[in-house]
Amino acid sequence: AGARYRVTAGGWDVSLNYLYSYADFPVPFQRLQWRAGEPVGVMEPAYRRNHLLGATASSVFGDVTLRTEVAWNSDRWFTSSDRSAQGVEKSAEFASVVGLDWQLATSSVVSAQWFYNRALDHQSTMERGENEQIVSVLLQHSWANDAWEFRTLALHSLDYSDSLYQMKLKYWFSSAVELWVGADIFDGTGFGLFGQYDDHDRLLVGLQFGF
Repeated sequence: AGARYRVTAGGWDVSLNYLYSYADFPVPFQRLQWRAGEPVGVMEPAYRRNHLLGATASSVFGDVTLRTEVAWNSDRWFTSSDRSAQGVEKSAEFASVVGLDWQLATSSVVSAQWFYNRALDHQSTMERGENEQIVSVLLQHSWANDAWEFRTLALHSLDYSDSLYQMKLKYWFSSAVELWVGADIFDGTGFGLFGQYDDHDRLLVGLQFGF
């Protein structure tokens, strides 16, 4: 169930949102079970509902678009070292993002964003920090009547100083056939969201057909 109110005033597009729904991913509840005298960890994932209250606002200033979003979630679940809590703990969460989109030309866009979220009921046993901040920069450029497109995205965690760099080059043979090559490069320590994959950089190739 949900509701949304949207209004335009003073050059700003503003929306207020409410949603009561199941989370996209199940909560990974855990417990110990004794089998043949030995403790065995058992995973029992289950979906849980969440109340979301949010607001968005955006406005255009010449070639630049400013975007802001804020949200409050009533029930976020985070993995925990406290096994008596079934390996997860619940907290309300505040999340926000501020973004700038710059239209350099008809075929080029630069976008920068700052993501911030805070676990309002944070516990020391949670396997995430009380605050998390990530900044991103996206560059996208197309040419040759949009037959070619290059896209690069950089994500950097301000908390763990780790990063992810993504690059992708696309070529459209036709409106229905697309060939692309890309790379994901991870950097940082094993404590961070991106750094834990530091030894797993990858090269990707794809061919996509549309019908």
